[in-house]
Amino acid sequence: MASVSSLNSGTSISPYLDQNQNQSTNTEQSKSKTSNSSVDLVTQNSLGNDNKASSFSTTNNQNLPSTNTNDSLTQESQFAASFQKSQLLSKLPNNSGQDTSNRSTSAKETKSADSSKDLGDYGHLSIGQKKLIDDLNNRQNTTNKTQKAPAEFYNSLEPSQKSTFEGITNALENTTIISKDGKKTNGLDTIDRVDVILGEKPGKDGAEQFRLLVTLKDGIADNIKTAKNFHDVPGHGEEYPSSRQLNGGEPSIQFCFSKDGKNADIDVDYELKSPEKIFTSNPIKAVISLVKHLDPSNSDVRSSDHFDKHNKRFASEPGQQPLVKKY
Repeated sequence: MASVSSLNSGTSISPYLDQNQNQSTNTEQSKSKTSNSSVDLVTQNSLGNDNKASSFSTTNNQNLPSTNTNDSLTQESQFAASFQKSQLLSKLPNNSGQDTSNRSTSAKETKSADSSKDLGDYGHLSIGQKKLIDDLNNRQNTTNKTQKAPAEFYNSLEPSQKSTFEGITNALENTTIISKDGKKTNGLDTIDRVDVILGEKPGKDGAEQFRLLVTLKDGIADNIKTAKNFHDVPGHGEEYPSSRQLNGGEPSIQFCFSKDGKNADIDVDYELKSPEKIFTSNPIKAVISLVKHLDPSNSDVRSSDHFDKHNKRFASEPGQQPLVKKY
């Protein structure tokens, strides 16, 4: 199977200044602003209020006689209004460096949150699925002397290969294997590495399509072979003679083991495997089910209503992630 194409190869606005303060207060404020007149002048000039700023500077620097108090108050009142306007203008979004920075930060955060979308189909894989693809890609790069990124490698696979990989690994990730001594293992954690992704191969039988050929983690085969929630079923030929399938009916995961238990052929059966259970009540339905089960499309998540069946069985419990794409 080495030739299998699966390897494919605000800042808040400052409040308005109070224009109803008494004259003595205005006079004291006018005196207190004397030492800061040069700064106020620069501020007003930058806002295009040259005349008002100049008048304010003259009032503060020349210490006008008390006989001109009313004129001084008028000038200060004009300045106060101008100052208020400048403060408000400085807070408008188009003029505020702070607001621009916030919008820029927000845009960066949004881009970061959506960055996985730029990775195509690889981007929506789970962490566990990505680990398997990353490892497979690294081995392919070593063998073929290439430097493909994992996303580039995965996105170049055939649609049937991606649907096969995602369907099987999603089912595994949402399945708990319970050994005879009660030990629980996540289905995806049984795989040490993926060796071959078998997608659609017209003209081939069902044992050569829509399945993963994997290397299992040490000792995991024994756990599956004695698991409480799996039962014995016929294997797939001489290469994978023994097999175990998830209880509860179809769709269900099936592990077919090599003789030494180190490797496995994994697929998902979507059509009824044991039609004899319904033969007496509905023989026609039983025959149709058997025919569907023996057809290669039995393990194709894209076929018929398999996609909906998949999510109903493997993604109906809290915490389970549904299969995203049908391809």
